[in-house]
Amino acid sequence: MTLEEEIEAKLKSHDVVFRYMQDSDINFILNSWLSSYRNSLPVTHVPNDVYFPEQKKIIHSLLDNVSVLIIADSEDTSVDIGYIIGERKDNFFIIDWVYVKHLFKNFGLAQTLIHFLAGKDVEKIVFTHQPKETNRYFVDCLSKYYKLEFNPYLQQRHLKEYHEANPYTDIPISSPRWRLKNKF
Repeated sequence: MTLEEEIEAKLKSHDVVFRYMQDSDINFILNSWLSSYRNSLPVTHVPNDVYFPEQKKIIHSLLDNVSVLIIADSEDTSVDIGYIIGERKDNFFIIDWVYVKHLFKNFGLAQTLIHFLAGKDVEKIVFTHQPKETNRYFVDCLSKYYKLEFNPYLQQRHLKEYHEANPYTDIPISSPRWRLKNKF
């Protein structure tokens, strides 16, 4: 079965539609991402008064700069079932977050979102966030089509404050300019 046939079959079997994000989806995205990522290993010990405002900044910077595809009920497209947030870079696809409501998990909807948005000519997928629970079957299925990587440093790629505060981020650590600025 080709990738296109697989996507078509998934859509037909679940009465769902894909659409791009609307302003009315922002609260659903913020609430689901912030709560589902909260107990993940990288941020487990981050205090709430740090985690929530900082993660919100990252999410908003991504929502303003990357693609957000929503999977919704076909009868009422305002009822969100899940979403993917990511962007295409050359021959790879960066996935910042994929979310599907618990009731709809294990139907292949997250994979369908990824295949639909990433396309068939993508060689690898890079995840920027690692959820607490990642379904092994999900990873195995994706690895049939793509090389998979995890790179948390890409989370802040669209934060203006990050680039303003770190003007030397493009300079290698061995550079004399970096050593002078950091007194090494």
